[in-house]
Amino acid sequence: MGRYYAEFPLASFGAFLSAHFGVDTMRKAFELVEVKAREEFSRIQNTKPGMQYLIVLRKN
Repeated sequence: MGRYYAEFPLASFGAFLSAHFGVDTMRKAFELVEVKAREEFSRIQNTKPGMQYLIVLRKN
């Protein structure tokens, strides 16, 4: 079980948050950011590989 957490840290963290706050809260939080996330994902997908890294850096 420990190996799973090492290989998939975001999935593990998401599972922790879901267990702590509840599935409904996590679903509502996702709905709030879903539209913006889809815009960003499509923008990153359509760029050259080197530019993807720069877009992510610029956002942070």
